[in-house]
Amino acid sequence: MAKLRVSFSNGQDGVLTIFCVIGSPPPSVGEGIHLILGSGVSSEYTDEGNGFTIFIAI
Repeated sequence: MAKLRVSFSNGQDGVLTIFCVIGSPPPSVGEGIHLILGSGVSSEYTDEGNGFTIFIAI
């Protein structure tokens, strides 16, 4: 798991959490991302995506 502080050109900021299951993780661990903009309270944006996480070096 990696947590990254993100800032967007529109002035919003938040935390992007990346879940990458490499090796033999426990069955309860999933692969994907979770984005929270602002402080994460109910009136602000939170979203989660599931699926395979792929990193490409550029």
